[in-house]
Amino acid sequence: QVTFKASANDPSGIKKIMINVDGNEVDSCYSDNCTGAPRTFPIGLHSYYATATDSSLNEGISALKYFYVKSSDTTFNFNVKKGWNIINLPLKVQNSAKENLFPNAVSQAYYYDNDFGYLKEDSLENLIGYWLKFPNDENISIIGKLIKDSVINLKEGWNLIGGLSKDFLVSNITGNPEGIIVSDFFAYNHGYNAVETLKVGKGH
Repeated sequence: QVTFKASANDPSGIKKIMINVDGNEVDSCYSDNCTGAPRTFPIGLHSYYATATDSSLNEGISALKYFYVKSSDTTFNFNVKKGWNIINLPLKVQNSAKENLFPNAVSQAYYYDNDFGYLKEDSLENLIGYWLKFPNDENISIIGKLIKDSVINLKEGWNLIGGLSKDFLVSNITGNPEGIIVSDFFAYNHGYNAVETLKVGKGH
């Protein structure tokens, strides 16, 4: 969010200050200084200026200035192997459909439920691991926002989980209540291997 502030160099007699962004008035104050409300602007280049009016309705205009709003999205790249992979969605995305995220996959996305086994999922969720099959090795790019959640709800027995938006050491993972995690964490690469780090984009 952007907050604009404007004040008159010579406050004597100033009746009103207006703040304009992209040619439109966004804030006005009946005083010799003005602090606007926080606002969100779309990605791209924007212009702004301020005007000050005195009691005789004489108007002064500030120099035209610019600011640029950058995207808050992040891009993550990770590799998948030919065949079955356990993946997870490492970012919050606008369209989480499996067909949108992994158009080259040749299987449905499957998550694991202790009561019902492997179930198909059309749209992926964060913090969950999914089985997906690919016809070839592939580099995957996903664009979205960072995951700030750090709590994963588990069921008794085995769970297929996903990680956060960064690699995370297993040694830093704690359970509530303490002691509920009674196994190693495993990654899959043509077989299961115990790991010390949960990798971005991989399920465990």
